[in-house]
Amino acid sequence: MKQLKNLKFLNNKIIQSNGKDNKTDSDIKLSDPKYNQQEHSKELTATTTDEISDIEEPIDDLKELLRRARRIDKISSRTSCAEIIFNKRLISKEQLRKAIKIQEESGGYFHQVLADMAIIPKKSILEIAAEGWGIGGYLDLLETRNVDPEVVKLIPESKARQILGIPVFINETRLSVAMANPLDIFIVDDIKRILRMKGLDYEIDTLLALPKDIEKKLEEIYGLNDEFVHSILEEIQGDNITVESVEEVEQEDDFDIARSLEAAQKGPVINLVNAIFLNAVKMSATDIHIEPFRKRTALRFRIDGSMQEVPKIPIPKARHAAVASRIKIMAGCDISERRLPQDGRIQFTAAGKEYDVRVSVIPTASFGESIVMRIADRGSTGLSLTQLGFSPSNLKIFEDAISKPHGIILVTGPTGSGKTTTLYSALNTINKPEIKILTVENPVERHLEGAVQIQVKSEIGLDFAAVLRNFLRHDPDVIMVGEIRDKETATTAIEAALTGHLVFATLHTNDAPSSIIRLIEMGISEFLLASSVQIAMAQRLVRKICTKCKTPVAPTGRMLREMQACGIDTGSLQLQKGVGCSVCRESGFKGVTSIHEIFCIDDEIIKLILKGDFSGPQLRELARSKGMRTLREDGMEKVAKGITTFEEVILKTTEE
Repeated sequence: MKQLKNLKFLNNKIIQSNGKDNKTDSDIKLSDPKYNQQEHSKELTATTTDEISDIEEPIDDLKELLRRARRIDKISSRTSCAEIIFNKRLISKEQLRKAIKIQEESGGYFHQVLADMAIIPKKSILEIAAEGWGIGGYLDLLETRNVDPEVVKLIPESKARQILGIPVFINETRLSVAMANPLDIFIVDDIKRILRMKGLDYEIDTLLALPKDIEKKLEEIYGLNDEFVHSILEEIQGDNITVESVEEVEQEDDFDIARSLEAAQKGPVINLVNAIFLNAVKMSATDIHIEPFRKRTALRFRIDGSMQEVPKIPIPKARHAAVASRIKIMAGCDISERRLPQDGRIQFTAAGKEYDVRVSVIPTASFGESIVMRIADRGSTGLSLTQLGFSPSNLKIFEDAISKPHGIILVTGPTGSGKTTTLYSALNTINKPEIKILTVENPVERHLEGAVQIQVKSEIGLDFAAVLRNFLRHDPDVIMVGEIRDKETATTAIEAALTGHLVFATLHTNDAPSSIIRLIEMGISEFLLASSVQIAMAQRLVRKICTKCKTPVAPTGRMLREMQACGIDTGSLQLQKGVGCSVCRESGFKGVTSIHEIFCIDDEIIKLILKGDFSGPQLRELARSKGMRTLREDGMEKVAKGITTFEEVILKTTEE
């Protein structure tokens, strides 16, 4: 806590109303005698969509409206926000009437109602209201990047949510708190009391903020309600189940099915598992990892392709077995089987959206079962091809390939490189009533309207090859194969392509030309490959720089050399990096995009394949001579445009 006292007070973000000469055009703007409110009002009036009514007509009706506004406003003032804005001639009487009606129905704050109505900019509402109430200033929280989470946590989360107030800036003697109701002296006294209990003595400067912005900022910093999670953990730690030691957990023979089932069905365990799912969705995680170690159980999420530990939901080591059993029950797995790997599937709804979760459970050497869950949004319609990060030249090649009536289109890359997303986007592009689309997948990750989708079930003999053999009897135009794993599946897919069908499939190879070598290794003849494969496309996912905190960077000597080697014009670079903010959780990255390498099978390459005596490097060299852009070259183009970073592309691509 001593460190908090030493934090530098961000005076350049606050303009004091006492006329000190430290004004800036930043997130906080306070009352200023030099500020020309009349001119600002004219500018704002010009932007409103409704014509302003004469405020004096009819006077009785107007007086009643203003009385109602004062009566229902939650701000501790004799003048309501609606009245202040109306007196500045920024809203019409009808807009005032509508705002009052919404306020009466919602019971919220007028400045939030007016912001939601979007009649005038929210910053203008905050500025004018703060001046009208004589408040020291206002703060647009969603535009403020440098709020220190440690400062925010000076007030307990539950209290911050209750009072709709959030500490934002601090110096040795003063604490600035953004509040929905900064005129409430009782809340200010309450904050001082909380601080004194921690041995802190600060003067409080209140700033006006929108209630919804405060809630969003609290969500950014706290995520799932910590107190809810902590209450669950207290229940788990305080229940009457005997806590096993590590040595007891290691003894498989001591496993009690009835006891595990009982523990898994307890409310706290159910709530804890639900909390894990909800927080994963809120953080836009694609995968959940629950990993047992000797003294702890780790919970990690994969976000934007990168693994991140989640310390805010600590899973007690003694409850690992109960959590694992709960997940296995939800996924339809056998909770009595802890020696063999198991797969399952969970469906759940959060915030009105439906999600599919693919569950994989494997036994570890000594400490319990490791669980990985992949999350897919069932309601997602997928991305269009233009949203996948294709360069203009690669997009044209790919669109030309998928518009042909037959042949095989291969998408290659490691697990988690976005291959399935690309295939769904391609199918969405060509999905029309006159085209019959059949897919065989393991699992079906997204439901595609207009396509017949089959889930592989190897335990009953329904594998990729078996489904493909039957597909040809269903008169398809387009077939998608989730993955080519063996010779039989590859042979059937090639036969389908040679008999007039367009076939999409994925392979696991490091680059695009290697897909030909991989299929030959499976036992497919060179003649069949040369006759059926149209293109093979390798891809990787790279993280995008956060647009909220990105800043220009100067290129290093290594960057310039690498970009010049990739044919990039280094005279017009727009290199960027993310410095970290609450939007990207201090990582500097937000979201992902794709980089691509497309290997086109033309006459010259067909001749080389038919000769039979060739290697992967020979194929690659010939493709490069004919204009193929490599993964690294495509990635460096995105670096030059400020979409991703140099280090990210180097990490995801091999040296040419």
